[in-house]
Amino acid sequence: MTADSESSARTSSARFQGVTNCCAHVFGHDTILGKEKAGQRRGLIFEQKTNRLAVLCFALLDRGLVPRRELGRLIMVAAMTEGVGPGFDAAALADELRELSASCEQHVRDAVGLALDGSIETLPILDHYVRLSAAASRDRPELLPLLARTVGAYFGQVVADHFGGFWLLPSPDASSWYVCLRSVYLAFNPIGMAHAALTWSLEPESSLGGPPAELHLARKDRQWVEQRLAALPPVRESDFFSLSTRVEAMEIAVAALGEQLAEAGMAEVIFDDDDYSNELGAAGESSLMN
Repeated sequence: MTADSESSARTSSARFQGVTNCCAHVFGHDTILGKEKAGQRRGLIFEQKTNRLAVLCFALLDRGLVPRRELGRLIMVAAMTEGVGPGFDAAALADELRELSASCEQHVRDAVGLALDGSIETLPILDHYVRLSAAASRDRPELLPLLARTVGAYFGQVVADHFGGFWLLPSPDASSWYVCLRSVYLAFNPIGMAHAALTWSLEPESSLGGPPAELHLARKDRQWVEQRLAALPPVRESDFFSLSTRVEAMEIAVAALGEQLAEAGMAEVIFDDDDYSNELGAAGESSLMN
Protein backbone atom coordinates (compact mmCIF):
# COMPACT_ATOMS: atom_id res chain seq x y z
CA MET A 1 0.00 0.00 0.00
CA THR A 2 1.38 3.40 -0.93
CA ALA A 3 1.60 6.29 1.52
CA ASP A 4 -1.21 8.12 -0.31
CA SER A 5 -3.52 5.11 -0.34
CA GLU A 6 -2.75 4.38 3.30
CA SER A 7 -3.60 7.96 4.22
CA SER A 8 -6.81 7.76 2.18
CA ALA A 9 -7.73 4.52 3.90
CA ARG A 10 -7.18 6.10 7.31
CA THR A 11 -9.35 9.08 6.32
CA SER A 12 -12.14 6.81 5.06
CA SER A 13 -11.93 4.71 8.20
CA ALA A 14 -12.11 7.81 10.39
CA ARG A 15 -15.10 9.12 8.44
CA PHE A 16 -16.82 5.73 8.63
CA GLN A 17 -16.23 5.66 12.39
CA GLY A 18 -17.47 9.24 12.59
CA VAL A 19 -20.76 8.21 11.00
CA THR A 20 -21.03 5.33 13.46
CA ASN A 21 -20.29 7.45 16.51
CA CYS A 22 -22.58 10.28 15.43
CA CYS A 23 -25.54 8.00 14.76
CA ALA A 24 -24.95 5.96 17.89
CA HIS A 25 -25.05 9.21 19.87
CA VAL A 26 -28.22 10.37 18.12
CA PHE A 27 -30.12 7.13 18.52
CA GLY A 28 -28.91 6.51 22.04
CA HIS A 29 -27.53 2.99 21.79
CA ASP A 30 -24.40 1.06 20.86
CA THR A 31 -25.50 -0.40 17.55
CA ILE A 32 -22.62 -1.03 15.14
CA LEU A 33 -23.08 -0.71 11.37
CA GLY A 34 -24.82 -3.75 9.92
CA LYS A 35 -25.80 -5.19 13.33
CA GLU A 36 -29.09 -4.63 15.16
CA LYS A 37 -28.96 -4.62 18.94
CA ALA A 38 -31.37 -3.59 21.65
CA GLY A 39 -31.90 0.13 22.06
CA GLN A 40 -34.16 2.38 20.02
CA ARG A 41 -35.02 6.04 19.88
CA ARG A 42 -38.55 6.82 18.78
CA GLY A 43 -38.83 3.27 17.55
CA LEU A 44 -36.01 3.69 15.05
CA ILE A 45 -33.56 0.87 14.40
CA PHE A 46 -30.09 1.81 13.29
CA GLU A 47 -29.85 -0.09 10.01
CA GLN A 48 -28.42 0.29 6.54
CA LYS A 49 -30.92 2.90 5.44
CA THR A 50 -30.03 5.14 8.36
CA ASN A 51 -26.33 4.60 7.70
CA ARG A 52 -26.82 5.84 4.13
CA LEU A 53 -28.60 8.95 5.39
CA ALA A 54 -25.75 9.60 7.81
CA VAL A 55 -23.21 9.45 4.99
CA LEU A 56 -25.31 11.91 2.96
CA CYS A 57 -25.48 14.28 5.92
CA PHE A 58 -21.70 14.18 6.19
CA ALA A 59 -21.51 15.03 2.49
CA LEU A 60 -23.62 18.14 3.16
CA LEU A 61 -21.24 19.01 5.98
CA ASP A 62 -18.25 18.70 3.63
CA ARG A 63 -19.84 21.20 1.24
CA GLY A 64 -20.54 23.78 3.92
CA LEU A 65 -24.32 23.38 3.66
CA VAL A 66 -24.79 21.95 7.17
CA PRO A 67 -23.02 23.09 10.36
CA ARG A 68 -21.30 20.34 12.36
CA ARG A 69 -23.30 21.07 15.49
CA GLU A 70 -26.51 20.32 13.55
CA LEU A 71 -25.28 17.04 12.08
CA GLY A 72 -26.70 14.67 14.67
CA ARG A 73 -30.16 16.18 14.65
CA LEU A 74 -30.25 16.25 10.86
CA ILE A 75 -29.46 12.53 10.66
CA MET A 76 -32.25 11.74 13.09
CA VAL A 77 -34.81 13.96 11.34
CA ALA A 78 -33.85 12.68 7.89
CA ALA A 79 -34.38 9.11 9.10
CA MET A 80 -37.81 9.97 10.46
CA THR A 81 -38.98 11.70 7.29
CA GLU A 82 -37.77 8.82 5.12
CA GLY A 83 -39.89 6.42 7.11
CA VAL A 84 -37.04 4.51 8.76
CA GLY A 85 -38.66 2.57 11.57
CA PRO A 86 -41.31 0.00 12.36
CA GLY A 87 -44.35 1.97 11.26
CA PHE A 88 -45.83 5.32 10.23
CA ASP A 89 -46.40 7.76 13.07
CA ALA A 90 -48.22 10.78 11.66
CA ALA A 91 -47.75 12.96 14.75
CA ALA A 92 -44.02 12.17 14.83
CA LEU A 93 -43.74 13.06 11.13
CA ALA A 94 -45.32 16.47 11.80
CA ASP A 95 -42.84 17.03 14.63
CA GLU A 96 -39.91 16.09 12.42
CA LEU A 97 -41.02 18.44 9.66
CA ARG A 98 -40.90 21.23 12.24
CA GLU A 99 -37.39 20.07 13.10
CA LEU A 100 -36.40 20.13 9.43
CA SER A 101 -37.78 23.64 9.06
CA ALA A 102 -35.77 24.83 12.06
CA SER A 103 -32.69 23.06 10.71
CA CYS A 104 -33.09 24.81 7.37
CA GLU A 105 -32.99 28.19 9.10
CA GLN A 106 -29.76 27.25 10.86
CA HIS A 107 -28.16 25.80 7.73
CA VAL A 108 -28.94 28.94 5.72
CA ARG A 109 -27.55 31.19 8.46
CA ASP A 110 -24.29 29.25 8.55
CA ALA A 111 -23.89 28.84 4.79
CA VAL A 112 -24.98 32.30 3.65
CA GLY A 113 -24.43 34.48 6.71
CA LEU A 114 -27.98 35.85 6.60
CA ALA A 115 -30.98 34.93 8.72
CA LEU A 116 -34.38 33.70 7.61
CA ASP A 117 -37.25 35.06 9.69
CA GLY A 118 -40.19 32.93 8.59
CA SER A 119 -41.56 35.59 6.24
CA ILE A 120 -41.95 35.58 2.47
CA GLU A 121 -39.81 38.73 2.34
CA THR A 122 -36.66 36.73 3.16
CA LEU A 123 -37.33 33.95 0.66
CA PRO A 124 -34.70 35.41 -1.71
CA ILE A 125 -32.14 34.39 0.93
CA LEU A 126 -33.47 30.85 0.76
CA ASP A 127 -33.28 31.00 -3.04
CA HIS A 128 -29.58 31.87 -2.74
CA TYR A 129 -29.02 28.87 -0.47
CA VAL A 130 -30.89 26.67 -2.97
CA ARG A 131 -28.53 27.81 -5.73
CA LEU A 132 -25.53 26.89 -3.59
CA SER A 133 -27.09 23.52 -2.78
CA ALA A 134 -27.91 22.84 -6.43
CA ALA A 135 -24.27 23.40 -7.34
CA ALA A 136 -23.20 20.91 -4.65
CA SER A 137 -25.72 18.32 -5.78
CA ARG A 138 -24.31 18.26 -9.32
CA ASP A 139 -21.52 16.09 -7.97
CA ARG A 140 -23.69 14.23 -5.45
CA PRO A 141 -27.24 13.88 -6.87
CA GLU A 142 -28.10 11.46 -4.08
CA LEU A 143 -28.18 14.50 -1.77
CA LEU A 144 -31.24 15.90 -3.55
CA PRO A 145 -34.01 14.14 -1.56
CA LEU A 146 -32.56 15.25 1.76
CA LEU A 147 -31.99 18.81 0.56
CA ALA A 148 -35.49 18.98 -0.93
CA ARG A 149 -37.10 17.82 2.32
CA THR A 150 -35.12 20.31 4.42
CA VAL A 151 -35.76 23.31 2.16
CA GLY A 152 -39.32 22.23 1.41
CA ALA A 153 -40.23 21.89 5.09
CA TYR A 154 -39.24 25.51 5.76
CA PHE A 155 -40.78 26.84 2.55
CA GLY A 156 -44.05 25.01 3.15
CA GLN A 157 -44.39 26.40 6.66
CA VAL A 158 -43.66 29.95 5.50
CA VAL A 159 -46.38 29.72 2.85
CA ALA A 160 -48.83 28.07 5.25
CA ASP A 161 -48.31 30.89 7.75
CA HIS A 162 -48.53 33.60 5.08
CA PHE A 163 -51.73 32.47 3.39
CA GLY A 164 -53.33 30.59 6.26
CA GLY A 165 -52.98 26.87 5.65
CA PHE A 166 -52.06 23.50 7.06
CA TRP A 167 -49.95 20.47 6.21
CA LEU A 168 -51.71 17.29 5.11
CA LEU A 169 -49.40 14.33 5.85
CA PRO A 170 -51.12 11.03 4.99
CA SER A 171 -48.01 8.84 4.64
CA PRO A 172 -44.20 8.82 4.91
CA ASP A 173 -44.01 9.31 1.13
CA ALA A 174 -43.01 12.93 0.45
CA SER A 175 -45.06 12.85 -2.76
CA SER A 176 -48.19 12.83 -0.59
CA TRP A 177 -47.27 15.84 1.58
CA TYR A 178 -49.28 18.96 0.79
CA VAL A 179 -49.80 22.40 2.24
CA CYS A 180 -53.49 23.20 1.85
CA LEU A 181 -54.95 26.70 2.08
CA ARG A 182 -58.08 27.42 4.09
CA SER A 183 -59.44 30.58 2.41
CA VAL A 184 -59.44 29.11 -1.13
CA TYR A 185 -59.12 25.62 -2.60
CA LEU A 186 -55.42 25.49 -3.45
CA ALA A 187 -52.75 23.01 -2.38
CA PHE A 188 -49.14 22.34 -3.30
CA ASN A 189 -46.31 20.01 -2.41
CA PRO A 190 -43.48 22.13 -0.94
CA ILE A 191 -40.97 19.28 -1.24
CA GLY A 192 -41.76 19.04 -4.95
CA MET A 193 -41.26 22.78 -5.45
CA ALA A 194 -37.98 22.66 -3.56
CA HIS A 195 -36.86 19.68 -5.64
CA ALA A 196 -37.69 21.54 -8.86
CA ALA A 197 -35.77 24.61 -7.67
CA LEU A 198 -32.75 22.41 -6.93
CA THR A 199 -32.80 20.46 -10.19
CA TRP A 200 -34.02 22.72 -13.00
CA SER A 201 -30.44 23.50 -14.11
CA LEU A 202 -29.14 19.94 -13.80
CA GLU A 203 -29.19 17.11 -16.31
CA PRO A 204 -32.77 16.04 -17.20
CA GLU A 205 -32.42 12.70 -15.41
CA SER A 206 -31.58 14.52 -12.17
CA SER A 207 -34.92 16.32 -12.16
CA LEU A 208 -36.92 13.12 -12.51
CA GLY A 209 -38.45 11.35 -9.57
CA GLY A 210 -39.26 14.35 -7.40
CA PRO A 211 -42.68 15.00 -5.85
CA PRO A 212 -45.20 17.05 -7.89
CA ALA A 213 -44.36 20.74 -8.16
CA GLU A 214 -47.60 22.08 -9.66
CA LEU A 215 -50.40 23.91 -7.90
CA HIS A 216 -53.31 21.63 -7.07
CA LEU A 217 -56.61 23.31 -7.95
CA ALA A 218 -60.21 22.26 -8.37
CA ARG A 219 -60.82 21.22 -11.97
CA LYS A 220 -63.36 24.02 -12.50
CA ASP A 221 -60.82 26.64 -11.37
CA ARG A 222 -57.80 25.60 -13.41
CA GLN A 223 -58.53 27.45 -16.63
CA TRP A 224 -59.43 30.64 -14.78
CA VAL A 225 -56.21 30.63 -12.76
CA GLU A 226 -54.07 29.62 -15.75
CA GLN A 227 -55.41 32.60 -17.71
CA ARG A 228 -54.44 34.94 -14.89
CA LEU A 229 -50.94 33.47 -14.66
CA ALA A 230 -50.49 33.50 -18.44
CA ALA A 231 -51.06 37.26 -18.46
CA LEU A 232 -47.91 37.81 -16.40
CA PRO A 233 -44.77 39.07 -18.15
CA PRO A 234 -42.25 36.33 -18.99
CA VAL A 235 -39.46 35.58 -16.52
CA ARG A 236 -36.07 33.94 -16.84
CA GLU A 237 -36.03 30.19 -16.38
CA SER A 238 -33.98 30.51 -13.20
CA ASP A 239 -36.55 32.92 -11.76
CA PHE A 240 -39.45 30.74 -12.83
CA PHE A 241 -38.30 27.91 -10.56
CA SER A 242 -37.29 30.10 -7.63
CA LEU A 243 -39.35 29.75 -4.47
CA SER A 244 -39.94 33.51 -4.36
CA THR A 245 -41.54 33.40 -7.81
CA ARG A 246 -43.67 30.43 -6.76
CA VAL A 247 -45.12 32.54 -3.96
CA GLU A 248 -45.80 35.44 -6.35
CA ALA A 249 -47.76 33.04 -8.56
CA MET A 250 -49.70 31.79 -5.54
CA GLU A 251 -50.56 35.38 -4.58
CA ILE A 252 -52.19 35.84 -8.00
CA ALA A 253 -53.93 32.46 -7.86
CA VAL A 254 -55.28 33.12 -4.36
CA ALA A 255 -56.57 36.53 -5.41
CA ALA A 256 -58.28 35.08 -8.49
CA LEU A 257 -59.89 32.26 -6.52
CA GLY A 258 -60.98 34.69 -3.82
CA GLU A 259 -62.70 36.87 -6.41
CA GLN A 260 -64.63 33.86 -7.69
CA LEU A 261 -65.74 32.90 -4.20
CA ALA A 262 -66.83 36.48 -3.45
CA GLU A 263 -68.86 36.69 -6.67
CA ALA A 264 -70.58 33.43 -5.71
CA GLY A 265 -71.37 34.74 -2.23
CA MET A 266 -68.98 32.24 -0.64
CA ALA A 267 -66.26 34.57 0.62
CA GLU A 268 -66.58 33.22 4.16
CA VAL A 269 -66.10 29.57 3.18
CA ILE A 270 -63.27 27.78 4.98
CA PHE A 271 -61.67 24.69 3.42
CA ASP A 272 -60.40 21.93 5.71
CA ASP A 273 -58.80 18.50 5.43
CA ASP A 274 -62.07 16.83 4.41
CA ASP A 275 -62.23 19.07 1.33
CA TYR A 276 -58.72 18.08 0.24
CA SER A 277 -58.26 14.47 1.36
CA ASN A 278 -60.33 12.64 -1.25
CA GLU A 279 -58.93 14.41 -4.30
CA LEU A 280 -55.36 14.32 -3.03
CA GLY A 281 -55.62 10.58 -2.45
CA ALA A 282 -55.05 10.72 1.31
CA ALA A 283 -55.79 7.36 2.82
CA GLY A 284 -55.43 5.94 6.27
CA GLU A 285 -53.96 7.87 9.18
CA SER A 286 -53.01 11.41 8.43
CA SER A 287 -51.71 14.38 10.36
CA LEU A 288 -52.71 18.00 10.22
CA MET A 289 -49.93 20.43 10.99
CA ASN A 290 -50.87 24.09 11.36
